[in-house]
Amino acid sequence: MAYFFFPECTNGTTELPPDESRHAVKSLRLRNGDEFNILNGKGDVFTAAIDDANEKKLIFHINREQHFSQKHPLLNLAISPLKFNDRLELFVEKACEMGVYSITPLICKRTEKKHINKARLKRVMISAVKQSGNPFLPILNDAIEFNKFIESDTSSSRLIAHCEESHKNRLTEMEFRDTVSVLIGPEGDFTENETQDALSAGYLPITLGENTLRAESAGITVCAYFHLIK
Repeated sequence: MAYFFFPECTNGTTELPPDESRHAVKSLRLRNGDEFNILNGKGDVFTAAIDDANEKKLIFHINREQHFSQKHPLLNLAISPLKFNDRLELFVEKACEMGVYSITPLICKRTEKKHINKARLKRVMISAVKQSGNPFLPILNDAIEFNKFIESDTSSSRLIAHCEESHKNRLTEMEFRDTVSVLIGPEGDFTENETQDALSAGYLPITLGENTLRAESAGITVCAYFHLIK
């Protein structure tokens, strides 16, 4: 069943916005009587049936409503913006499919690209929740400098994935409470000072396996682990 994203949708809503109406009728070829789901990104999923399949203003009625609660732990993933947009968008897409709670672009010493297109990434996120049926649209925070982030981070579990040779914890051997934040560095990894600053601030080092992963792969790996344990 198709999913549509409409953040203003409530139990009394009867019309899809023009962009979603056009997609439903022209692309998906939905017709009168067909059912579809509406996500508002806040945990509500509405199952509706079409009364008038108009591509400019699709009219529907809601048959049932479900409300979902966020599953804990909530994953806050802070990742350095990647040099190539397609790799960052790949990470954002997969993270949204797997239920990440929030994504924070992390500006590190070795970050090559310090500007992100939030509007474009938001479109990627919406597409991902529609594809996956995730009832929650993740939070996309503004970019923040590394030291400012670790100073303001209040997650109950704080982790850093870095490439330096040292003792590291396995995610499978750790226990987590309400919120978890994970730091993923840029191509070239965190600097030694950044790693030490994070450790001094209480972050625990974690391993993501024996192989060296690209930044987007590391982020996806973390999201996949927490997706599976919820």
